[in-house]
Amino acid sequence: MRTGEYFSSHRNFLRENSIWKHTLFLLLFVALLALPACGSTGGENPVETETEAETDGSVLTFAILNPLENRTKFLVNSFNSSHEDVQIEVWDYSDENGVQRLLLDLVAGNIPDVMELHQYGEIGAYRGNQMYVWPTIQSNYGIDGSFLPYQQLVQKGYLENLWPYIENDPDYGRENIVEQPLRAAEVDGGLYMLFGDFYISTLIAPQRLVGDRTSWTFDEFMEVFESMPPGSTPLQYTATQHDVFFHLFSMTLNQFVDWDTGKTSFDSENFRNTIAFVKSFPAEFETNLTDNEVIRDIIDRVLGGYQLLHPITIGKVLEISNQDQFFQEPAAFIGCPTEEGSSGSYFTARGSKLAMASACKNKDAAWEFMRPIIAKRYTLKSMEEAHRMEKCYLSINRGDYDLANRVDMEGMVQEWLNFNWNIYSISRIIDIETEPPTENDLRRLEELIDNTTSLYWPDDELANIVWDSIGPYLAGHKSMDDVIRLIENRVKLYVDELR
Repeated sequence: MRTGEYFSSHRNFLRENSIWKHTLFLLLFVALLALPACGSTGGENPVETETEAETDGSVLTFAILNPLENRTKFLVNSFNSSHEDVQIEVWDYSDENGVQRLLLDLVAGNIPDVMELHQYGEIGAYRGNQMYVWPTIQSNYGIDGSFLPYQQLVQKGYLENLWPYIENDPDYGRENIVEQPLRAAEVDGGLYMLFGDFYISTLIAPQRLVGDRTSWTFDEFMEVFESMPPGSTPLQYTATQHDVFFHLFSMTLNQFVDWDTGKTSFDSENFRNTIAFVKSFPAEFETNLTDNEVIRDIIDRVLGGYQLLHPITIGKVLEISNQDQFFQEPAAFIGCPTEEGSSGSYFTARGSKLAMASACKNKDAAWEFMRPIIAKRYTLKSMEEAHRMEKCYLSINRGDYDLANRVDMEGMVQEWLNFNWNIYSISRIIDIETEPPTENDLRRLEELIDNTTSLYWPDDELANIVWDSIGPYLAGHKSMDDVIRLIENRVKLYVDELR
């Protein structure tokens, strides 16, 4: 099928089927989110029996899913060197089967006091085709890999609520942190994980089309999309079935599972429409163009008004003003449309994501070990250097958050950033000169943060089960009824294992 014919058929599909209201939002994050393959190698089995020291709380066990990074190693060594009465003992689950081993140990009652919740995959790796996510092509560090079933661990009572520790900490309290990303990680009002940095995954469009806002409904989206020229697409035209499913579906599959009762609802109109929508995309994207030519094509379609939305990640206030420069007009960080008009953007936690076990024998010491994750880490000089090295993200610590904004808004590294943007970002395709953000840009960032309510936390195993099951339907070898029965049976077994 020629490109123009594909656009036309895709547009008609959106217009003529009720499916779009249930599933279009899945498409709108294609290429925005990357999903995993399990990562690292190496690792030792944890201690199988409790010692007397572990029983009296003088040893805290720390389960790692990743090889000890310098910062994590520093935290362990610093804690151990400053405490004679309690020591951190590392349990290593950083091998490729580590997530499964840790889950089995939890079920068996061999529970570490503190644990990592996320095992990184390959840095910068994408599952499926590279989706040409420009102008922010950056490392996926922090979002790929394997995620523990966080909500299920909370509901089973394995994890400790951390809000009381933050609120009673003399250096923190809610007033000294950027609270909204942690609130997005809540389960039934409790916070059971801790992380220090974050960014926001969203979708942008020109304000002249969608207005200056951070959310919209499906009806509002469709009204705008209907006004666009023939051949227009919601997102880039490079999306395949695999991309649509894996880059987005992990965020939504839990809606078809009731983890309290174990019941599943994949045999529903919503899910049927969803997989029919996935099938409407090609199995593969083929082109004779080079990567740069495809990127150029996508940029031309965005700037020419033939692609409505563009995926982006926001890790500092500078990226607000950069997107205005990209469009050459004000950008709206509007996110994915939702049925009720709530936020369609997502927080992504970066770096270590730690949890404390509810069975921890020395919770005060465990909190003392964990709390440096949200401590102030930067001076003005080190913050400037972090910006130059592109290693600075939005911080949970209010002091570091404000300091990062100051560095950007006062243009302290502006000359270097212009060089970096123009040399390393595709300056040969489009000429953009960055400008320091303004107070209005900071307002827009804080409005986006305040209105974002979801945390990216996929269930990889569930996604793999569903994708494998719908494969025969996508290939035309089995009916939808057949694959839904298969999904219901396979997911039910998986859910029962975790309940």
